[in-house]
Amino acid sequence: MAALPPSPERLEAAYEPSNVPGALQCDAWDGAIGYSGPCPPNEHTYELVVYALDVAELSDVSSSSAVSEVRDACEAHSIGTAVLTGTYGG
Repeated sequence: MAALPPSPERLEAAYEPSNVPGALQCDAWDGAIGYSGPCPPNEHTYELVVYALDVAELSDVSSSSAVSEVRDACEAHSIGTAVLTGTYGG
């Protein structure tokens, strides 16, 4: 089971970060791997969805999977979700 570090800055920017065994990251909107933080030019609302899964890993996704494929795989194995919504003030 992967445990997230206390802040995204401490998470290695790699598909399989070595400092969080078992974690996998997909490409961000800008093509970089992993979370790159909020940076819009004006106020912007973000919605983060965390999935509790019934499997230890998603075998149908890889580093080349589209975000929609990862989301579909998460939803297919979801046993629960939590949503965090926040607004970046710019």
